[in-house]
Amino acid sequence: MEFTKENIRFFILIRCKLSESAKLIHETLHTVCRDCARWARRQTRRVASRISKPKERESLRYSSVQVAQDTTMTATYYVQNVLSQVKSVINEQRPKISTSRTLLLHDNASPHKARATTQSLRELEIQVLPHPA
Repeated sequence: MEFTKENIRFFILIRCKLSESAKLIHETLHTVCRDCARWARRQTRRVASRISKPKERESLRYSSVQVAQDTTMTATYYVQNVLSQVKSVINEQRPKISTSRTLLLHDNASPHKARATTQSLRELEIQVLPHPA
């Protein structure tokens, strides 16, 4: 689940309909935000600790890939369009290394967990970081 304004509003609306107090709703959201921030820091430290050589540490990069709006994300679309973009971005940034020793973080959406996706990631030698949810 993405952490967007609509999702937060929906969470608050549901909790209000369940007659939870504003204080309890606030504390729950605060805890979730804090836990997500802690998880992100741990993952960053884990990635940085896996890279031992200072020269390689400098090559650590974060990238995002744009997907067409109003597109239904299926496993086939994800493998054919998104992962191909990911591969080309990695090859641009690290032509000598290619996709080996690449770590990918995505959520547990069904296209990300599909057999075709995991097989394609295995073929590209891309390691997937575990998601906390």
